[in-house]
Amino acid sequence: PLLTARECRRVRPLVRVVFDRRLRTSPAARLFSTLAEGPVIIMTGPSPHRVPGRAAALESAGALIVETASIGDALQRLIEWNVSTLLVEGGPVLHEAFVVAGFVDRLHLIVAPHVLGDDGVKWLGSDVLSPSSLSRLTAEPQGPDIWIEADVHGHS
Repeated sequence: PLLTARECRRVRPLVRVVFDRRLRTSPAARLFSTLAEGPVIIMTGPSPHRVPGRAAALESAGALIVETASIGDALQRLIEWNVSTLLVEGGPVLHEAFVVAGFVDRLHLIVAPHVLGDDGVKWLGSDVLSPSSLSRLTAEPQGPDIWIEADVHGHS
């Protein structure tokens, strides 16, 4: 993914943040071909857990490597780049970590009428985000898909 904003005008440069605690991101990723769009910051964990030698290669590709102890620490560090709002795109592990840590204010979910694999694709366990933790829930058809929005944990 490029993680760029397409077909919209931005006043400030886009800051792309990759949460990669083991530095598995490839230095050849397409993301680094768009550095003119804004910086690429990779939030990572302590060095013993990382792919050896990858930090230097990613920095050479244009990434800013920031070691953090937790998601909360990472969000606090993003203030240095004037980031106050974050759109989290990712898989179930990253989404669950943000929800469990209490850092999700608004949910935007697009549900497609397709099942991937025999058992589908797990997003979050039922014990992570319950319907009772959502408010101002709306669901709207978008072609064959359904766009769902809700406030999480009572935030607005």
